[in-house]
Amino acid sequence: MTLCRTLVATKGGTVSNPGRPVAPEDEGGMKKIGVLFGMENSFPGALVEHINARKIDGIEAEFVETGAVIMNKPPRYAVIVDRISHDIPFYRAFLKHAALNGAILINNPFWWSADDKFFNYTLAEKMGVAVPPTVILPHKKHPEGTTDRSMRNLQYPLDWDAVFAYVGEHGFMKPVDGGGWRDVYHIHNREEFFSAYDQSRDLCMLYQKAVDFNEYFRCYVVGQKKVHTFNCATRSRISIAVSLGNSSFLSSSAIFPTNMPNPTGMRA
Repeated sequence: MTLCRTLVATKGGTVSNPGRPVAPEDEGGMKKIGVLFGMENSFPGALVEHINARKIDGIEAEFVETGAVIMNKPPRYAVIVDRISHDIPFYRAFLKHAALNGAILINNPFWWSADDKFFNYTLAEKMGVAVPPTVILPHKKHPEGTTDRSMRNLQYPLDWDAVFAYVGEHGFMKPVDGGGWRDVYHIHNREEFFSAYDQSRDLCMLYQKAVDFNEYFRCYVVGQKKVHTFNCATRSRISIAVSLGNSSFLSSSAIFPTNMPNPTGMRA
């Protein structure tokens, strides 16, 4: 069996401003491509080096640098490749401001508010894509600012037997809207399931049936027209879940070898 995941790149300027304002340039007429990123080290630098090595006249790539964002001052980037705004609200606001001022954004920050794994799985299934059995689980701990009275519509106790009957006892538990392989648990039995669930804090988690596969692909989609598939890893590279007795998560550095692009900013 082959697993496939998709990264969609969109033009933020066309979503936010149908008038398509002119992409920003610096004082010398240079159009800047900015890369916005978090803890990852391999991909951002490699992308900047690759773009600049092409020596395209009027185009230059660099890491994004921003401070306090002034409302009536456009950013200096014509294109921004976003790898971290899903975790940083300030960066999302910065990017939406950039889109209104003509910047092309990859990925689209406006989609973040509608994007979560369970929605995407449900949508994919309705489109005929094979998706493993998946459920979302109520928060283990009350979200901040809520109490027992906030949860009076919630079934209690939950029907755990129905969950295991549907998904099984071998699966993956992960945040419904997380990324970067954080808080991802490889489950082999009920004991591991409840151990992981007890560690999930106030995150909304989903539980998905594990799939036995031989190949793992990512699909990069640009403008809903151009598709590039990337053979990301073999089964032996992916099946390295850290024991629940130790760190209890999947290590992205172990999943993606050092000589391969490490898309830690993507949804896991």
